[in-house]
Amino acid sequence: TNDPKLIKNTLWILQNLPPGPTLHCRACRLLGNLCLSEHYAQLVCVQGGIPVLSTVVKSETSTQTLSTAIRTIKNIWVSYRPSHVRILDVKLVRDISHMLANTSDKYFADQTQTKYKYLLETCMKAVKVFVEDGEFKTRSQLALSLSRPKIVHLCENKFSLAFTILTSLAKLPENRPELGTCNAIKMLINCCKSTTPEFSLNPIKDDIITALCLFAREAVNRAKIRDDGGIQVLLKLLSNDINEAHHNELLLSLTQFRGDDVSLKIMLDNGIVTILANIMGKMLDRAGPSWGEEGLVIKTDRELILSRLRSVITEDSKMSGVARSRFSLDYIP
Repeated sequence: TNDPKLIKNTLWILQNLPPGPTLHCRACRLLGNLCLSEHYAQLVCVQGGIPVLSTVVKSETSTQTLSTAIRTIKNIWVSYRPSHVRILDVKLVRDISHMLANTSDKYFADQTQTKYKYLLETCMKAVKVFVEDGEFKTRSQLALSLSRPKIVHLCENKFSLAFTILTSLAKLPENRPELGTCNAIKMLINCCKSTTPEFSLNPIKDDIITALCLFAREAVNRAKIRDDGGIQVLLKLLSNDINEAHHNELLLSLTQFRGDDVSLKIMLDNGIVTILANIMGKMLDRAGPSWGEEGLVIKTDRELILSRLRSVITEDSKMSGVARSRFSLDYIP
């Protein structure tokens, strides 16, 4: 239907009728389904729906109603970008972030209460789309309201959405130092250490590897990675062909340790030269043989690659660590 009165009447129900056992829940569910369409998401905004939904979120209502209201807000945010200003103005990003933390406490206090798990997952879905937005105002509201330790705790309990949120947060340089103090790095390293055959098929694997690589961009977090056995983990991931899609970011993260003699020694002791030689050899194999001026095939000697890599890395390790490192790659002096 394209009847604009549908939105108006549904909002009227939320404003004027008592919630009852399921009335407001059903009204919010209807709005959420309609707001998958940009047309209806815009109508909700134009007809004053954002303040109405904000009132529902702040009210003492059932977890089912809260879940459907938050889902509606998330759908509006995704479907109709101009809604961001209105949602931020009524502090809904802040309120949903706070609700995520409070619901997390209630869920872990009594995990038999499935209603809290459903509300928690709905909050995480909304926070995920908020975090992925690059606007300064959104980032500022999240910085004041989103609990980083709660996100790390949810990751430790294997909530896949929490890993996605953590990775999105880690992409912003201002978040990484605080996340590093919240045990995020050790948690990610432990996730990689406890790998099983199923880990390679786990959808959160990509987020775990990306987040860990991002933390290597700051000197303070590189020290945590090194001290918690993260360099060995990065090398193990790099040596596995199944992680080839992540080889570039793994290599980039390892190069950030080039000014640290201790880290370089750990790399050499754990076979970085052989790993790099194997990667380069496979690259050359895929490229095929090359031909010289006389039409002869030039074969690559892997031992030659190994010896040259050893000399380069050994020479690099002699250079001053202070001169070769900075606090973060994202802050260029």
